[in-house]
Amino acid sequence: MTKEYKRVDSGNGVQSATVQTQNLQESQPMVLVQMPGTIADVYGISKAKNTGYAHCFFGAIVILVQIAAVVVGAALTDTLVPGFWAGVVFIIAGAIGLVSANRITRYHVHAYLWLSLIAIGCSIALVLIAGFGLEMNLLSPAGHADNRPKYGMNGALAFIGVIELIVSFTSFCVACHGICSRSTQMVGVKGHVEYDEKNNQKMLVVPDASKA
Repeated sequence: MTKEYKRVDSGNGVQSATVQTQNLQESQPMVLVQMPGTIADVYGISKAKNTGYAHCFFGAIVILVQIAAVVVGAALTDTLVPGFWAGVVFIIAGAIGLVSANRITRYHVHAYLWLSLIAIGCSIALVLIAGFGLEMNLLSPAGHADNRPKYGMNGALAFIGVIELIVSFTSFCVACHGICSRSTQMVGVKGHVEYDEKNNQKMLVVPDASKA
């Protein structure tokens, strides 16, 4: 039986592969080619889920605390309401993180990366605004007892902002690892490797089974 061969250009990722040859038969050796893996091989699914749940949890908490801050009239945070818009960003980031853990694609992981970066900015803004509000409450001429609820709300927003900053940075690292890292896997094909005059791998010759 005569087999025709088609040449597969090494420009499609084969050129830099690590190749070993096992002669299963004299005419058709098996070539093991080390090929790059997919993003699913390196993406931390459990870490993406955990950080996603944490984003949603602290996003909901910060919205509730912001409502309380508006009710008691906490300085600065009752007018700029950072807990509302920051909390929404945290929840959206968490939802995308959960989606990326269940449907691992480059688009979802990239979205989680950028939303985590935005969440980092919102966390910093939340801490700064709540911190300035807390300082304004301390400098207020009103009595200490009157300002106690305002202290609590601004202090709680600042504290949650610090925790969310840590969660956001962690989720950013998880997404960045999934995008930037790559694993490898061995793929077996029948054929042989040709080399140029400098003994460098030139191209892979694979049997064309459709014309066997």
